[in-house]
Order: sequence, then C-alpha cells, then structure tokens
Amino acid sequence: MSFFSTSINVFEFPNSDPALDTSSSVREWFADHFSDSVSQVELLARITIGHFVIDHEINHDLFYGSYQTVTIYEVIDELIQRIWFTTERNFKS
Repeated sequence: MSFFSTSINVFEFPNSDPALDTSSSVREWFADHFSDSVSQVELLARITIGHFVIDHEINHDLFYGSYQTVTIYEVIDELIQRIWFTTERNFKS
C-alpha cells in the first residue's frame, strides 16, 4: 500500500479526531476488514475535483451486510494524505 502517506489521517465524518493516524494502522485496518472472502466494495461513482477523489460505494461485509459509503481521499504528491468516510449507518436513528 505504497499509495498512503506515512502521515496519513483517516476520519469518520463528522468526527474531527482521526480514527487512524499512521500508514501501518491503515494497512492493518484494510487487511483486517478484507481478510474474509465475503467483504468487498462496489464502486458506484467517482468524482475528481482538484486533489480530491470522492467515491460512492456499496460495501458488503459479514458484520453489517450491505451499506452505502461515501469516501473522500485527499491526494498530494501522488500519495493519499487524508481520508474521510461516512456510511448510511451513521444517519440511521
């Protein structure tokens, strides 16, 4: 995962404190999240604006089932510096 900055920060919108703050913690999270053969992400749409990439996805996993996610990546010098994500789960009461 050489596309992550060593000083990457990952935020779960709207929280302002990073959920993950090192490239090794991000690698561990991705490895853990996709370790089973069921978890996958389906890209529905991608928008690029300046140095931001915005993905609309459907995630499929064993724990939550299928749910929508919006992920925003900030890319500087060809490395992902920051990630913000939110899911439809965050908006259910």
